[in-house]
Amino acid sequence: MLKKGITATTAALAVLALTAPAAYADKTVIDDGADATASNNDILTVTIKHQAKKLVVRSDYTDLRKVSDAGSASTAIFIDTKKNRKGPELALVSALESGTDYALVKVKNWKISDKRVNCNHSLKLKWKKDFSKLTMDRACFGQKAKVRVSQKMVDQYDASHPVIDWAPGKRSFSGWVRSSAAG
Repeated sequence: MLKKGITATTAALAVLALTAPAAYADKTVIDDGADATASNNDILTVTIKHQAKKLVVRSDYTDLRKVSDAGSASTAIFIDTKKNRKGPELALVSALESGTDYALVKVKNWKISDKRVNCNHSLKLKWKKDFSKLTMDRACFGQKAKVRVSQKMVDQYDASHPVIDWAPGKRSFSGWVRSSAAG
């Protein structure tokens, strides 16, 4: 009798788990793998932390270099906050070598504009450890409770055949990441 009761309870819990709404985490990781091996700047993982006061996006690369003999490379980290609008609203754009600048700009229909967003944000490139780290105040995107991220890297070593890497995929996003402040 006890065994039958446990089985029924287990089955009921399994049904509840399958029908429960999707949960949101305040952190997620995109595992992109080695899919742009022709570039030193192949994106391997993107970790998104949506904290109470800031958004942090850490991107790990195969072999990020301060000075590259393999030509220039750039990245765009796209931030989406509006589920019903096509594409992201913001992008942090930057080259990946030393001496470059970066900008947080508005985006519409996946088209990057020259309209800068004035808010607290920074990008650190850690060449010896092969990662970049974008940190931005939540005010940059209106304190939205949920965000999702996409990243694109373009390596111009051979301009006639640039290497392009998207994480998680071309014009696709991570899952929604809820702010730890959203409760």
